[in-house]
Amino acid sequence: GFEEVDFELEPVAAARYFELTLSNPQTAVVFDFGGGTLDITIMKLGDPAHRQIYAVGGIGIAGADFDRLIIQNHLLEYFGKHQVQDPEIDRWIDAIADWQVIPEMATPKVREKIWQVMKHSRHEIRLKALEALIFNNLAFSFYNKVESAKITLSEQPAALIHMKQDDIRIWELLTRLQFETDLKFYREQIQACLMDTL
Repeated sequence: GFEEVDFELEPVAAARYFELTLSNPQTAVVFDFGGGTLDITIMKLGDPAHRQIYAVGGIGIAGADFDRLIIQNHLLEYFGKHQVQDPEIDRWIDAIADWQVIPEMATPKVREKIWQVMKHSRHEIRLKALEALIFNNLAFSFYNKVESAKITLSEQPAALIHMKQDDIRIWELLTRLQFETDLKFYREQIQACLMDTL
C-alpha cells in the first residue's frame, strides 16, 4: 500500500529514527554494530530541512566475528582440535567456527571420513561430537549458546557455555578478561575506524 518507497543506508536510517526523539538540533554519532558489519555515521539531526551527513565510516567486523573467536579460541578442542592427527579432519574442525559452512559439510564423504578416522583414534568421543554437530542439526543450538555467552559477557564477569546434546558434551567457563583479550585486535581496528570517522 505504500505509494513511495526509499532505501537508506542502515546507520543513516538509524539516525533518522533517533531524530524522532529530538526536540532540538544536535550532532550525533551513530555506531551501528550489527551481525556482519560496523557502520558509523556522524550527522546533524533534529531539523529535517537542514539534516546533514558529516562523515561515514565502516569496517567488516561485527558480532559474528566475536562468536567465531570464542569458538576458535575455546571450543574447538571439544571436537578434536589438537587431538586428531588428520589434516582433512583438522580443516573441518577449524571450519565449524563459521556457521555458514556447517550445512555444506554434511555430505556422505565427510561422514565416511570421520567414521574411518574414528576407528583408529584414541579421541572417538571428540569425533562423535564433530559428527553430531555436522549431521544432527545441532549447529543452530551450538551457535546460540556461543552468542548467549557473548551477550552475558557484556554485563557479567563470566559466562558458562554448556551443551549436552546427542554426543556433544561442552562445559566451558569463559571470563570477561579472556573475552577482552581475544578481542584485542578487533577492538583496536574498531577504535581506529571510529577515530578516523570522527
